[in-house]
Amino acid sequence: MRALETPAEFDALLDAPVALLYKHSTRCPISAMAHEEVATLLRQRPEAPVWLLDVNAHAALSREVAERLAVEHQSPQAILLVRGAPAWQATHFQVRADAIARQLDLAGKAAEAA
Repeated sequence: MRALETPAEFDALLDAPVALLYKHSTRCPISAMAHEEVATLLRQRPEAPVWLLDVNAHAALSREVAERLAVEHQSPQAILLVRGAPAWQATHFQVRADAIARQLDLAGKAAEAA
């Protein structure tokens, strides 16, 4: 899982064919559970293109992400990006390793087909 800490890193993430942005609050117990789901995904798929945005440490970047993607801010929140555009999202208890894996598979196929 790569840390997303700067606008330049966000621009790089938007250039990726497929990327998962996980927005995490270090102060929220629901985020802690969602973080474990993302960690489970990465144990199963270490190559998964996952970026972690700590919304507490990088609040301004979190606001920029929400604005540029036109996705309402939530935390925890997983946003799947395909060629820089939101293709799927999940929040709170919906952030599950199996759901993310399914969406990554679909996004990978879509990216290959285009």
